[in-house]
Amino acid sequence: MNSMKSACSIITASIVLYKSKPDIIRDVITSFFSDTVTKKKLILIDNSPTDSLRVLQEERPADIQYFFNNRNIGFGSAHNIGIREAARFNPSYHLIL
Repeated sequence: MNSMKSACSIITASIVLYKSKPDIIRDVITSFFSDTVTKKKLILIDNSPTDSLRVLQEERPADIQYFFNNRNIGFGSAHNIGIREAARFNPSYHLIL
């Protein structure tokens, strides 16, 4: 396991939200952060008409970034926001969830 940590300094992931059910996204977040060997950052891009899903970021503010678009810009365009933001961390891997 220690070799994994040195080989992979950080993993980022992005999730596009659109009127998503918070409990389902919480399960995904819990699963993503369940491995504590590798440092992780999660980027939530919300295409919903309201920012009610912002509470998901507030549960792990150091590890989760939240972007609210106030409109549905589409899956690909939203993930492009996440990928650009993830690049700031110079991740070993970026996951699109």
